[in-house]
Amino acid sequence: MIISVATELFHERGFYATGIDDIGEAAGITGPGVYRHFAGKDEILIAVLDRIWMMLREGIDAAAALDAGDALELLIATHVRLSVHHKAEFSLLLDDLRFLPLSYQRLARKNRDTYEDAWFEALRGVRGSLEEPEARLMIQVAWRIGAGTADAMTASGLDDTVLIDVLASMTRSALLDGPADD
Repeated sequence: MIISVATELFHERGFYATGIDDIGEAAGITGPGVYRHFAGKDEILIAVLDRIWMMLREGIDAAAALDAGDALELLIATHVRLSVHHKAEFSLLLDDLRFLPLSYQRLARKNRDTYEDAWFEALRGVRGSLEEPEARLMIQVAWRIGAGTADAMTASGLDDTVLIDVLASMTRSALLDGPADD
């Protein structure tokens, strides 16, 4: 319960604008009661991000057993599905790592690099002659399409299923219809 309400508050108000008392009140306990479960806001945000990393890791592991085209499709589907169904957590992952201790930031960079490497291997398997810097840039852009656009598109009132299909199609196009292979 604490993690869920903190996630929404961090997403709506920002990490620094959200206090422990706000989290406690939203969770139906006192602010100091939060400290019985977590050492502070940093620890709560880390718990939120760890959940998303676990879900992304499942996609990476599943993609590793597939051929490149299927792996890329699975990675796109996982990324987009998580960005729609876990908008707040995904937004925090993309935007709020800077608020956490350097040790966690290093771990997060390692996780992100592992995630990007899985995408790179799949994309390189589909579009073999792409240069690595170009491919990695395309992946970064595709991630923002798949995740960053979800908030705006959700406001449009589209059903989640339609939203996921549209975002997956846009993400796929950014990767497969991007600059021509050499």
